[in-house]
Amino acid sequence: MSADRHLKATGVYINRPRAAERTRAEQLASLFDANAAQTVRNLLSQCPVHRPTPLVMLPKVAQTARVARVEIKDERARMGLASFKALGGAYAVLMTAARLEALASRTGIAEMIAEKRAGRMTFAAATAGNHGRAVAAGASLVGARCMIFVYRGVPAAQVAAIAQYGAEIVEVNGVYEDALAECVRRSATEGWIVLSDSSWAGNIEEPVRVMQGYSVLAAEIVEQCASPPTHVFLQAGVGGLAAAVAGHFHAVWGAAAPKVIVVEPQAAPCLRVSVQRRAMTRVPARSRTTMGRLECYEPSLIAWETLLGLASLFIAVDDDQARAAVEALAQLGLATTPSGAAGLAGLVRVCADDGLRNAAHLSADSRLLLIATEAALGGSEPPRVLSR
Repeated sequence: MSADRHLKATGVYINRPRAAERTRAEQLASLFDANAAQTVRNLLSQCPVHRPTPLVMLPKVAQTARVARVEIKDERARMGLASFKALGGAYAVLMTAARLEALASRTGIAEMIAEKRAGRMTFAAATAGNHGRAVAAGASLVGARCMIFVYRGVPAAQVAAIAQYGAEIVEVNGVYEDALAECVRRSATEGWIVLSDSSWAGNIEEPVRVMQGYSVLAAEIVEQCASPPTHVFLQAGVGGLAAAVAGHFHAVWGAAAPKVIVVEPQAAPCLRVSVQRRAMTRVPARSRTTMGRLECYEPSLIAWETLLGLASLFIAVDDDQARAAVEALAQLGLATTPSGAAGLAGLVRVCADDGLRNAAHLSADSRLLLIATEAALGGSEPPRVLSR
């Protein structure tokens, strides 16, 4: 068995983009460049709780991994909403409301917030927790109604965190994709505005806006790093965060951009399978995972096209590996969830296997970057039986 075939058999895929795929990804990366990030930052500067999140050195992890440096971007307190998703959902609400009210200037947005001018609007989103919370928070800022669709199995703590912003919760049988389909169906009937963090043909503009929000954390990393990392481990569900960060780094750092390693749950490797097949693929939901915010079975179109051309390696981790990463980060004072620790789980898996280490081109000089994407809201997330 060849090395590549062996890696595929273990849930790992080495990506070798074709020229056309690389060109398309570079075009998409421009959507998440420094100008896009600055546009978001200009708007968020009006928010009193907005401030950069820290980049934390992890010397013990670097020593164990036998690399020069490991840093982690700590998104657990982002804007008081407990995850990086605050950057996307709330921003998309504000910009969409402003566009619909023809108040695209910063003054207009501030006026809309002060006067709660969006009372005639209803925003809708499907979520595993964090995106819905961000959309609900944004809707409450402008006085809009908000409908959030969750699938059975989303933790009660996540649902409660969304509801505290006045959102109406709709529970749907199945998985995230089922909640999204019902959100789209109901919104078409009711005239609601869908703000999805996943894109597909005919639904591009708003998801791109959400992803542009995520580019802010990448812009902060560029400013905070003493030198560019050589590798970034990015956990992925539909792929929005991974694509926005990879795109921003490529747009800003060019040839010096880090190798992108995408980490997915073993139970939901929709990006890896789609990239392997060179076609958007919905993978079957055969089992559930403790990595609830990454439990997505079909990728976002824009994210897939971006990562198809920019990602070097796709790797799957199981629930035990994610839980071990949670425990390791907790010991370092970084309490998070299996979803938030999945990047570290991927790093540990790569570093524990010489074949994977070679495939990732890791060495003693490597500088690694991780993102702790969310805070732990309380309660465990055991795997759940599928409900259809």
